[in-house]
Amino acid sequence: MITFSRHFCNIKESKFREIDETLISKVKDTVRIYNSLIRRATKTKIKEISSKLDKNSKWFTLFKDEDFERVVLINRFSFKDFETNKTRFARVFVAFGTKGSAIAQYNQSKNAIVLFYNESNSLTDFELEAAIFHEITHGSQEYKTSSPEYDEESKKISQGKPYNKLIYFSEPKEFDAHLTELAYRINAEFNSLYNALQTAKLPETKIIYKKRIDRFLLELEIFIKTDVKSYLTFKELPLPAFFSTHTDFLEVISKKSILLTKLKQKLANLYTRLTSVFS
Repeated sequence: MITFSRHFCNIKESKFREIDETLISKVKDTVRIYNSLIRRATKTKIKEISSKLDKNSKWFTLFKDEDFERVVLINRFSFKDFETNKTRFARVFVAFGTKGSAIAQYNQSKNAIVLFYNESNSLTDFELEAAIFHEITHGSQEYKTSSPEYDEESKKISQGKPYNKLIYFSEPKEFDAHLTELAYRINAEFNSLYNALQTAKLPETKIIYKKRIDRFLLELEIFIKTDVKSYLTFKELPLPAFFSTHTDFLEVISKKSILLTKLKQKLANLYTRLTSVFS
């Protein structure tokens, strides 16, 4: 099993992974395509644009071992694989009729990111973009080896079966992917608010957006400083919106002080960077 120290040896402890602006643009394009083709599509329209996974489908060989009923390719793009320092290409599919509880998955051998319609279609754009970055992280990680125990729990998730969350979320490659997903979400939401503030024409509108930014940063600051039990055990505080898809993840790492410390160190560094724009 790859240890945390080895997995993160090329990443500064106090920082999240850097995400290339070009890749951000590609992911946003992917979500725009998803919204155009899939988001509000009727069952009839989905049948028109997707392929049934039978022997006549051009995707049958690729996905014959999966439990999808239908699938559609919506985009493809490249990203850097830090294990090989080479460019890797990924195709983004949407799968229909799945039994699993996952939002998405990355398959390295198939060069495919699969978004599961049942779980992904209710996500906001920010949540969906972040989920795609989670899967890209799996494809670009310096060390992609995982433990047999983690692989077994991943299989259970894809089958819609109960799984051991402690094993799954404690795996270094999964912890890394969740950190990248979370960092993207926080940055994207902050940048959206900040851009709205900068482009607002009326003073009254600027005041509203400044207050929204202040609240956003306050929620991040409080989470960093507060015992996580206030959110998860006693439920005295609501989790900030940017944790909306990370409740299970937080419940696990709250029981592992080293992981919680790593998360809060990175969040503190990010908070400092975000607040510096007003300095």
